[in-house]
Amino acid sequence: MQWSLSLCSLMGVALLAQMSSTSTVNVALQGVATQSSQYNDDDNHVKASNAIDGNKDPNADHGSCTHTKIEACPWWRVNLLDVYNVTTVVITNRNSNPDRLNGAEIRIGNSLENNGNNNPICAVISNMTTVQDQTFQCNEMEGHYVSVIIHGNNKILTLCEVEVYGILAGHCSSATRLSHDEYHFVNQNKTWTEAQSYCRQNYTDLATIDNVEDLDRQMKAVHSGYTGAAWIGLKKGDWKGEWQWSDNDCSEGYFNWQQDEPNNRGGNEDCVMMSNGGKWNTSNCNNSHAFICYDRLNSSGTKFNFINNTQMTWRDAQMYCRENHTDLASVRNQTENEEIFRLASGHSVWIGLFRGSWKWSDQSNCSFRNWHETQHDNTRGNQTCAVTFMNYSGRWGCQKCDEQLPFFCYYNKVILIRQKKTWKDALAYCREHHNDLVSVHSDEVQRWVEAQAKRASTPHAWLGMRFTCTLNLWFWVSGESTCYHNWAPGNGTVMEDCGQTGVRRTGAVEKDGRHQWVSLPDTEELDFICSTSNKR
Repeated sequence: MQWSLSLCSLMGVALLAQMSSTSTVNVALQGVATQSSQYNDDDNHVKASNAIDGNKDPNADHGSCTHTKIEACPWWRVNLLDVYNVTTVVITNRNSNPDRLNGAEIRIGNSLENNGNNNPICAVISNMTTVQDQTFQCNEMEGHYVSVIIHGNNKILTLCEVEVYGILAGHCSSATRLSHDEYHFVNQNKTWTEAQSYCRQNYTDLATIDNVEDLDRQMKAVHSGYTGAAWIGLKKGDWKGEWQWSDNDCSEGYFNWQQDEPNNRGGNEDCVMMSNGGKWNTSNCNNSHAFICYDRLNSSGTKFNFINNTQMTWRDAQMYCRENHTDLASVRNQTENEEIFRLASGHSVWIGLFRGSWKWSDQSNCSFRNWHETQHDNTRGNQTCAVTFMNYSGRWGCQKCDEQLPFFCYYNKVILIRQKKTWKDALAYCREHHNDLVSVHSDEVQRWVEAQAKRASTPHAWLGMRFTCTLNLWFWVSGESTCYHNWAPGNGTVMEDCGQTGVRRTGAVEKDGRHQWVSLPDTEELDFICSTSNKR
């Protein structure tokens, strides 16, 4: 056993090393871009986001490139929306006046001081007069921002595409887990509900996209040359999701609600503002307020920024903050709450807390979103199912659920259900909707279970194990062998208390730590992990 565990550990280290050294994911595609100026303020053909739209057309007349005004030290920047170790940056230059880009600096870092242009230099661009695309090695430089700047007077900055390749830098994020989902593109036209049924019958469910790495693997699952829209597992409904921060901050536990809040008055108060005394109130996201942005690691020490020269809806405020700062403010403790309250000077201001009514088909709580900039939230009111646009680098949009489209399924041997149920109710759910509560009979299955357990909303997640007092032993309800064990100390190896009438001891896996198994009464309400049928 010791030898097999050591071998397993070595294999894991080798896999992680391979992931660190080779990154094929263009993380700029999910980012938010801005630039020092726009050549024509009313001309979207030269806007900053053109450089991260996946379109590498070098002809600036086709509306695929950025273009600043003639000015001193023009710059362009992408907010990656998380901190990455950047391995390479690929620049696509325009095919006319290509020499304008020579001498530009590529800078990567976490500071927005001087608009991010004081961050460390990855490379200086040269020889772009003869080469349209150029790749720059950045040796895993850490950064939340990648910027391009040309120093000097009377300069113009034009970029047709900026690709940024890297891996997450280890900051708290759902994307740090290893994913085991396999994506399958089904080139059959079905409604969203029909596609959901097909995926559940033949795979696990309609596709859930957890992070930019998942997005990349999903896109690569298409081998037919299809370039249109395809269903994914995201749907909007009357349900209300959990409160979450715009920047996916992983801190939990601090809230400062006004009395009787959150009350969701009128049924559509899904965004949060800070008002009297620094207390929080829910509000309709389409209302307009001043707002608070924050800068990540701003060396000037000014972390929060009060924006009151214009009032915006919550979504517009979010986009403004991502373009000009880091994001809408996350409030992690009382000290930060008091700082924002002082800064707001009595104004009611948006903060970054919201809850969405979009929900994944497999009940995942994944907060990753990849909306196209013009279709972030059901703009016509009756488009409540999500698609991925293959011709827009996988960006998402909304469609009527009864439209007939191809779709993406995913397959996973195990699936986490984020619904708090007793052990018996969890068993019934798994058997009705999937296969069974999961049995863990090997190191391989344990690793799959660990990847799901990390996403649980409860301290433990149910497994398909229970104790029989009659025989004084633990068994898997699926009938699998119980030779493999991963009990936490003091669990599973001692005589269980069988004296409590109507309560049985059942097995669960730890969300955190070493993800070992524990013995719990079956009346507790926990998330749970189902096994999926071997349908493929």
